[in-house]
Amino acid sequence: QANDLAPGPGYQARFFDLRDKGALYTNQAYLGYGLGGALVATGAVLWILEAFERPTRTAAPLESPYKPAETPAPSTPFVPGGVQP
Repeated sequence: QANDLAPGPGYQARFFDLRDKGALYTNQAYLGYGLGGALVATGAVLWILEAFERPTRTAAPLESPYKPAETPAPSTPFVPGGVQP
C-alpha cells in the first residue's frame, strides 16, 4: 500500500479514505478490547461470588444394590478341614 499515498491525482481522497479506514479499525479494536475486558471482569466477579455463596458439599458414598459374589473356599484334597471335590 505504499503506492496508495504516492503524490498524484486523487492523493487527498486516497489519504482521507485510508485515514478513515485506520480510524475505523482503531475503534473496532477498542470496542473488542472493552468487551473482552468486561467479560473477563464479569466472569471473575461471578466466580468469586459463587465461591462465597455456596458451601462446599461432600458427596455421600454411593451404595450399590449389587453385592460381590462370594468366592468358594479353595479345594484342597486330603487336608483336614478342606473342601473335598
